[in-house]
Amino acid sequence: MLGYMHELQAGQTEVAEIHTGDAGYFDAEGYLYITGRIKQVIISSFGRNISPEWVEANSLSESEIQQIAIFGEAQPYLSAVIYAAAETSDAQLATAIQRANTRMPDYAQIQQWCRAPQAFSLTNHMLTDNGKLRRAVIQQHFQSALTTSAQQLATA
Repeated sequence: MLGYMHELQAGQTEVAEIHTGDAGYFDAEGYLYITGRIKQVIISSFGRNISPEWVEANSLSESEIQQIAIFGEAQPYLSAVIYAAAETSDAQLATAIQRANTRMPDYAQIQQWCRAPQAFSLTNHMLTDNGKLRRAVIQQHFQSALTTSAQQLATA
């Protein structure tokens, strides 16, 4: 983006930074890549900034995973709530997560997960009107299942 109409004044050659709330980076050739939203960035207990959209997009490349929401604020690991078709077994989901994890650095790998019995939707209030995840609603709804999963992880 070069700026907003009539923003440059006579003789000015550069546009000031425009704060959009997006997280991203420029590659070596100067192309801008948007990786997520700043307000949704997860900061792990180790201080790592992780875009949940990045991990979700990677995980969604596995055909078994139809929807996923990533969590991990102030935690040493990431957790996920996953929706998959009824005919997909938990073992198949675990294998899909392992495959997805191989493409991610250790700090962005899913260490625990639980399964959503139904798809995230407007009807169950887990999606916004424009189809984005309502992260707080999903996390609150599945907090007990994620806690149980964390306890099982700790005793394994």
